[in-house]
Amino acid sequence: MYDRLEKVKGLVTDETLIMNKIEELAPVKKLQQTRMNLFKELRGVAKTENIALILDVEKYILITDLTHHANSKSMVSSLNKSLTELILTENLLQVVAKPESYKSIDMAHQKKENRKKGLPYDEARQFFASHRQRMDNNSRSRLNDNEKQILNQRKNNIRTAEKLYIVQQEKTLGIATTKDKEISISL
Repeated sequence: MYDRLEKVKGLVTDETLIMNKIEELAPVKKLQQTRMNLFKELRGVAKTENIALILDVEKYILITDLTHHANSKSMVSSLNKSLTELILTENLLQVVAKPESYKSIDMAHQKKENRKKGLPYDEARQFFASHRQRMDNNSRSRLNDNEKQILNQRKNNIRTAEKLYIVQQEKTLGIATTKDKEISISL
């Protein structure tokens, strides 16, 4: 029994040593620099406060992950679900910008459990919450520091998009807000 434990300990140690050596290789250093640049660009996307841009960037990343990195049925399923929900959210952006159109959604979300802070907890807001949760689940895997930074920034971008969406909901429904911010939906 303890013989197996010692073998596992040895293999985990070997894996760590090999991973440390790999990080010194030129292609890996280039990958790390590319990931750092990606992180910086993602941070810049959030600063634009353009919800459509944030969602376009996230959609591109999801499509790329689905096309090039999905390696299990559960990962494919999760990415497909995220993409479907993101597309529904993009459609809702067009609706939430028009008070006469969004009133029907507001009316359909009158029950207390379908509202958060007095606003409809519609499919867009559900997407923002569930997508961040999926990314939280990914951050528990064995990612390196660069990958975790990118994932955390993507979560921050989704959080920014959610805040912008809530501001638009408040504006559309004529609810007084603490910050009267113009948001850029750019459809």
